[in-house]
Amino acid sequence: MLCHPLQPTHRTPSSAVIVLAVLLLDHLLTVGGTGPIWFSLPALLIAMVLDWRRTRSRKIRLVYAALYFYLLLGLIPWPQAPMPNPEVVVTKSCRELVYRGKTMRIGLGFHPKGAKAEEGDGRTPEGRYRICSKASDSPFGFWLGLDYPNRNDAWRGRLQGRVSWIELTRWNWFWRSEPPQNTRLGGQIGIHGGGNRKNWTLGCVALDEPDIKDLFQSLPLGTVVEIR
Repeated sequence: MLCHPLQPTHRTPSSAVIVLAVLLLDHLLTVGGTGPIWFSLPALLIAMVLDWRRTRSRKIRLVYAALYFYLLLGLIPWPQAPMPNPEVVVTKSCRELVYRGKTMRIGLGFHPKGAKAEEGDGRTPEGRYRICSKASDSPFGFWLGLDYPNRNDAWRGRLQGRVSWIELTRWNWFWRSEPPQNTRLGGQIGIHGGGNRKNWTLGCVALDEPDIKDLFQSLPLGTVVEIR
């Protein structure tokens, strides 16, 4: 009777491991400025189906389900929640801020034309934002922080190759009152003092001291500000 030697078994890695490796590579390339891997989401969907079909253990299926649930919901482009009409309107072209009929002269980022796209571009964001923080002792005195970059900015940044899929999950899972501030999109955008004589900020809206003090005392957290 002939005995056949046992053939070595080759265990292929889980599709989830491969997808996580792709997402990590996408993150490293995007943060490094090389560009994103655009097939990340299709790869995630295919891997989810393959892992579910190849696994018979209920416990392992639950683990996979939790992992893919986290990744998929973190990457789905949830729309920005609708906002009410703004109480404060900033018009960049004429360097004016209007609040309750009062017009205030402002200073903008040192490259005032166009919407902010990334950290260091010197542009002021455009769109509707909420006041998410307040401070009276910032380097420029009174401070009204805006929730830039919001979900719309994050998805625009992803399509432009500035935000990785892993970073994108932070807007859906971890964002509470203040969005992530340490991505290539930049952050720490707000309304503060320091003077309005010229466009000198890194992207914020600057006012003279009496004007910012008036706004600071009048505007609560959650106030909608439109910049256009």
